[in-house]
Amino acid sequence: MRKITSSTASARSISVGSPSSGIISSRTDTDWFALTPGADGSYTFSATPAALSPDLDIQMDVYDSSSNLLATNNPTMAYVSGDVASGMSAAVTMNLTGGQTYYVKLDGVGKGTWTTGADYNDYGSVGQYSITVTTPLLSVANASLAAGT
Repeated sequence: MRKITSSTASARSISVGSPSSGIISSRTDTDWFALTPGADGSYTFSATPAALSPDLDIQMDVYDSSSNLLATNNPTMAYVSGDVASGMSAAVTMNLTGGQTYYVKLDGVGKGTWTTGADYNDYGSVGQYSITVTTPLLSVANASLAAGT
């Protein structure tokens, strides 16, 4: 798996409907992606770690081209079973302006203060992930294709 960049200056381009993957390899590693939408509208950025036994707890931040933080998402993690946890993925839905560049930063984060025993720091929050960008129109088109209409 190819290493993704760790800054806006060399962010990897991502397209609507074309999933990409990467890896957070250490507690100081962040991966950056750039999207320049072709039209105004609602867009959803979704990042998901490995399905089974994920170690990566993802925080997603979305910035504009002036490095202003527009949105952040870091759901609260909860144990489902010994191999499955919820709240490890991150997603942001927001209205974007066509022709402007937006940056998405993915970071492996911890939960709470690890001294309580139920929480953890970001030391082991590493691993593979996939990221996608969708629009409501793309979702409707995919549903129609799946239904054969």
